[in-house]
Amino acid sequence: MATATVYEIEVATVNVSDVTNKTEAWNKSYRVNFGDYDTDSLMTTTDNTETIVLISVYVPIFLLATLGNLFVLLVILLDARMRKSAQNFFLVNLAIADLLVALFCIPITVARYVYQVWVFGDAMCKAVGYLQGISIVASVLTILCMAFDRYFAIRHPMKNRQIFTVRRVKQLVTITWFLAALLVIPVLVVRKVERHDLNMANINVHNLALNAVALPEVSVQYCIEAWPSSSSRNIYDLVFLGLVYVIPGTLTVCLYTCIGTTLWAKDQTLGRQNSYVANENRIVTTRRRLALMMIILSVLFAACWLPYYIINLLLNFDPSMSARLIPVYPFALLLGHSNSAQNPVLYCLMHRGFQQIVVRMLKCQCRQAFRAKVSNETT
Repeated sequence: MATATVYEIEVATVNVSDVTNKTEAWNKSYRVNFGDYDTDSLMTTTDNTETIVLISVYVPIFLLATLGNLFVLLVILLDARMRKSAQNFFLVNLAIADLLVALFCIPITVARYVYQVWVFGDAMCKAVGYLQGISIVASVLTILCMAFDRYFAIRHPMKNRQIFTVRRVKQLVTITWFLAALLVIPVLVVRKVERHDLNMANINVHNLALNAVALPEVSVQYCIEAWPSSSSRNIYDLVFLGLVYVIPGTLTVCLYTCIGTTLWAKDQTLGRQNSYVANENRIVTTRRRLALMMIILSVLFAACWLPYYIINLLLNFDPSMSARLIPVYPFALLLGHSNSAQNPVLYCLMHRGFQQIVVRMLKCQCRQAFRAKVSNETT
């Protein structure tokens, strides 16, 4: 999805002693937002505390997202029983999408807070936005496929075995990435690096008495989305929101509503349909638990990413709100990125297969530690 044409640039520290022969230095930084909006109204002091908070939160998110999703991939792909379940390949797809965000988007975002300007070149400018968009679209389509899978498994179990085979699920996963790559191509085209020469003498620097100082020109690079017109950007944003949030979200809500009425309101009917299974109550409980996990997964994804895209839409359609929304923007992006670390935790808390494997791994580690201790004591 496109971002607003608000070019957020961190003006690095400028040493005033170089131009005034004074001993003190101007050791503050200012955020300047260039674009279609009034520059003076968007000049705000950079809060170092904000940067420290963002980075300190990003680091554990990065570690958890990377290690957690690698763990998900290893558990499913290396365990024969987990590989037999077609649904688990949807979880593999989500883990891959989350890894893309963790390995490419989060480190670049943190580095931008450190360097305060874009230093990664044109290729990374295009790649980061494109990969983030692809991972989001692929995740949305995967979540929608999982909702259909659960719907057929609960309401039409015989059809589900025919439709959602391991082979067909792998084909669906491939299709989700293909559609995601197509939908985000405009972002790949419009993103580029631009150099901006900041004539500091022409900028009204608030809270500093520097009117008589001829500040040097500062040249910075920043990564932007250069759309042909604001209308084309707005149209793409609306289409993106409809295809990625409104339509899939509506379908997902409808499907899980149908699933809920079956699992929670029609226990006896469900029991008769599955009378060939020895323990009907266990079947119902397991299905409820799995459906609840999928619902929580869907809600977390929507809740984490929606604020980021709503802010972008507001910036595009109502530039007058930019002064209030720009300070919130980094935290909205942080919330979206945090979703990449949430799914592995959710699986370990609610997925029986993952819980059993984690328990086996812990027992294995304990046995190895005990044997090593006994071996050391006997020698």
